[in-house]
Amino acid sequence: MRQTVLTDTAKADVEPITRFVGENVSQKAKINFLTAFAERLLLIEKIPFLYQASDKNPDVRRCLIHKHVACYYKVKDDLILILAVVDTRINPDNSPY
Repeated sequence: MRQTVLTDTAKADVEPITRFVGENVSQKAKINFLTAFAERLLLIEKIPFLYQASDKNPDVRRCLIHKHVACYYKVKDDLILILAVVDTRINPDNSPY
C-alpha cells in the first residue's frame, strides 16, 4: 500500500477550513469534517484511482470530502501526494488543478 503524504500547501489549507467550521458552525461539525477527511485519506490509500481525474490535469485526482471541500492528490509509484484541500465555494471555477 502506498503511503499518503500531505504537502505543506495541503496542511496549510486544512487549518483555516477547520477553524472556520469550529468557530462558525460547531465543534462537532469540525470533528465530523476531520473524521471525513481522515476516512477519505484511508479510502484513497486503499483504492487510489477511485476518484475522478481533474479536467485541467489528468495526473491529479479530485476527492470530495464535504459538499464544499475537495482535496486534490497525485498517485505516484510509492506514495499518494495530497496537493491541496480547497473550499469549493471560493472561486469554484478557479481550481488550481
